[in-house]
Amino acid sequence: MNKHIVKRIVLCMITAMLAILLVGICARITQRKESRYNYDGLFKHRKDIDVLFVGTSHVVNGINPLDIYSEYGITTYNLGTHGVSQTVQYWTLVNALDYVNPKVVVIDCYSIHDSVKVYDSAYSWVHAALDAFPLSIHKIQAAIDITDETDKTVGSAFDIAFDYNTYHNRWSQLEDEDFNPDDYVNKSMGAAMKMAYTPCYEQEYDPDLTLDYNSRNIEYLKKMVDVCESRGIEVVFTFLPCLYNEPSINASANTAKQIADEYGIDYMNFLEMPVTNYGTDFADEGAHLNYLGARKISHYMGEYLADSGIVSDRRVNEHMEYWDEYIREYEAEKTDGLKNTDDALVYLMLLASGNYDVNIFIESDEILECYRYRELFGELGITEETFPNANNIIIHGGDLEQIQYDYIEETDLPQDIRIVVYSGSGEMVDFSDLEYIHANSGNEEDSYCILTHNSLE
Repeated sequence: MNKHIVKRIVLCMITAMLAILLVGICARITQRKESRYNYDGLFKHRKDIDVLFVGTSHVVNGINPLDIYSEYGITTYNLGTHGVSQTVQYWTLVNALDYVNPKVVVIDCYSIHDSVKVYDSAYSWVHAALDAFPLSIHKIQAAIDITDETDKTVGSAFDIAFDYNTYHNRWSQLEDEDFNPDDYVNKSMGAAMKMAYTPCYEQEYDPDLTLDYNSRNIEYLKKMVDVCESRGIEVVFTFLPCLYNEPSINASANTAKQIADEYGIDYMNFLEMPVTNYGTDFADEGAHLNYLGARKISHYMGEYLADSGIVSDRRVNEHMEYWDEYIREYEAEKTDGLKNTDDALVYLMLLASGNYDVNIFIESDEILECYRYRELFGELGITEETFPNANNIIIHGGDLEQIQYDYIEETDLPQDIRIVVYSGSGEMVDFSDLEYIHANSGNEEDSYCILTHNSLE
């Protein structure tokens, strides 16, 4: 072969390789970082993950791997994604199993009442679920399957498999995190806790409602079970707390029980279990749990997993120090929330979800006539039965068994509530100005809140 022709071929090959490399770099820069942010810990610590949680935003906001590890030493990862169907969840799990080999997969069954593969207003969440996974046979299969009935004006299989086609025009929107993605990682192992509070009311549960047993998303739920069992992975079903004012949601929970029985799978239907409090544990109108609700569910799941004998306490492993680092940052974030919020109800919710030493001074039991405050104080062990015994209530380390009641006959405080949280120095702060709903002592070791009449309105 002519040397000149060979030289041209080599130059063409080098040019093609450089072009592919350049496109790859551009794709990595322009890609939305949400998916990578969510899954960075999965890839980085894939050899350490024993349990995966799969589902929608109910899982994202409702199960905290850091709480589970802190209490039980079990390594879990929250693989939930906002606004995705059971179909997308299936393919998220399949792609994740290319990189991690868990002992248990916990699947939340909320989405089985829908029949669509992609919700009309949630196509971007498909990218959030799949963008971070490198191109592979499974990712291509996912893209083809998810979009086979999707409006192609919204997106296509090519857009999902090769996402540079979607993001190539983001150059004007780029920010620091696009160039330094390693500085923006999810250290909550995929979870995202909600620092909010909305009171809700539990409804009457109907145990007889069921779905069409042959619907599409039930098919994909069964496929999730099949792929796990083919790999020797234990499967558990859950139905996390939410309002079930739509019959289809109630029916989904009952149908999930039928499928669990068919496969011999453990199933936790939290709609029927007294684990959470609808008056304290939700961040919004009954769809997503807040810090307090997530802590309760995480405690329950951690205890279940520990008792199962399938997974073990890994806190004894020397290379697990990064979990302790992540937990410290999470606790600092929650403490910052206590220091900075001006919402008294959120403040009480965070107190109840933490492990703090608390002094609560209450001048009048009239506050317990308010449903919101009655429920939140109840989480701190303050009820209509216990309040008449004292109006100075001391809670040590968040342990309700260590509550002490000291009666104060006279006090200089007006008809207000005062809460002092001791997290470090142990000295009570002297308040001279009670006009502030919330204040900071200036000492980072202390955090406290003043609740005045204005905050009770």
